[in-house]
Amino acid sequence: MSSSLSIRSHRGFTLIELLVVIAIIAILIALLLPAVQQAREAARRSSCKNNLKQIGLALHNYHDTHLTFPPGMIDASSGQNAGLAGWGWMVFLLPFVEETNLYQSLKVSSATLDQHRNSTTETVTTAETRTPISGFMCPSDIGPSVNANRGGHAKTNYVGVYGSGYSTSNASGGYLDTNSKSTRFNGMFAGNSNVRMRDLVDGSSNTFAVGEVENKNRQGGVWIGHFGASRWGGVFFDARIGTLINAMANTDPAWAKDNVFSSLHTGGAHFLKADGSVHFISENISGITYENLSNRKDGNVVGDH
Repeated sequence: MSSSLSIRSHRGFTLIELLVVIAIIAILIALLLPAVQQAREAARRSSCKNNLKQIGLALHNYHDTHLTFPPGMIDASSGQNAGLAGWGWMVFLLPFVEETNLYQSLKVSSATLDQHRNSTTETVTTAETRTPISGFMCPSDIGPSVNANRGGHAKTNYVGVYGSGYSTSNASGGYLDTNSKSTRFNGMFAGNSNVRMRDLVDGSSNTFAVGEVENKNRQGGVWIGHFGASRWGGVFFDARIGTLINAMANTDPAWAKDNVFSSLHTGGAHFLKADGSVHFISENISGITYENLSNRKDGNVVGDH
């Protein structure tokens, strides 16, 4: 009787083959990670754009209800120059973004921001002023939900447009909405402002209402309001020639650090126009066009953007 034995040879990877496989996997991962990161940023950018669309809708609903856009802030001081704390424009949008309970707990109609906090010190916060609102924050701006640069109150990445005429040589009262005291305000939001749709002489589609500002390199904003003459808190910023461009490059002068639009999106920042549309504005926008879009009544023809 004869039998045949079947001998099978099992051979493993050689060291060279293993190294080649590892190298191929490393290359694939290196190629895949940027694509994943780009996809994630695209999703965050889309979410940011949607946040501004909802803010635009809330602004229009507020206007339909009150026949005016909300004030940039309510300044409790008689002359507006005392720099007292004041409720910001975003506070007045709370009932229109499904935050009615928060709005009612602030008791805006019967108390000032200082009275709510029982303090005139900026860093005194309450549970309400620390409440993060996802629709007021850009998802690309990761980090704490409170803004340490603005007293520790809940942050926002969206600030109202003051205009294009702020004077750096005489900043006192630069946020006033009183023609006899200041002619610099020409945008959508200022102290005790009450801009109406009819005041948008250049047209709502040619006027910036709200823009982005990031908190990583900038001072950023807080949605609750205003803290003193030099602590605007992101309630309203103004557009100066080149500030968006400089903000992207992080080369703006020291005096502009608190007052420039910026974002963590590559190549520019989102802006909400007064008609409710949202546009991604390139960091290479013409400075003149940039200022014209921030001015609601200059009568200039807006260039491509």
